Amino acid sequence: MNGAGKTTLLGALMGLVRTRKGSVRFEGQEITNLSTSHINSLGIALLLQQDSVFRSLTVRENLELAARRHPNETLGAPEGSVWDIFPALEPLQNRRAGLLSGGESRMLAIAMVLSQRSKLLLLDEPTAGLSRPAASGLLQSLAALNRQHGMTMLLVEPNVRLAVSLAHRVYLLASGRAFEQSRENLASSEQILNVLLRARGENGNPER
Repeated sequence: MNGAGKTTLLGALMGLVRTRKGSVRFEGQEITNLSTSHINSLGIALLLQQDSVFRSLTVRENLELAARRHPNETLGAPEGSVWDIFPALEPLQNRRAGLLSGGESRMLAIAMVLSQRSKLLLLDEPTAGLSRPAASGLLQSLAALNRQHGMTMLLVEPNVRLAVSLAHRVYLLASGRAFEQSRENLASSEQILNVLLRARGENGNPER
């Protein structure tokens, strides 16, 4: 549900939103309220919910632009090329991004973030606007990336059932509070609702 604070949380982690309380630490280093460029240089990248590709550029040009901080390295994510991670993009590398489908555009946006050699990937609703099959395929690709390359991800995803099936740790937001729960305890929508209601401490409408 909108308004739970998911995007605000990611913005605070990335330095886009100034925090008034609390602390953000990454690899033992205090990064609270550092500049976004500084946080990015430490290895944290954010995939925005809205369209974040350059529609007038080709797929390859978008990737080359994203990887400009590493001009002497092979195009792609750690331990491999983005073509290996998202093979569907390789035959499209000369196509303008504005001509891609919704799923292809989201894959390109994620590949652009990976090209920055990030250690932590913050993903704000990567399946937004995608069909169910496209969304499922994209999340499966992210899960494979996590398994094969050890890429750490913080995923904000409104499709709770699908996200829970892929996650190692699950956090639910309700009334500004984060509530941690095991994947096994969130196997059904009824259990998700019960957990959220307990987190709120009332019988109001829960937020995701």
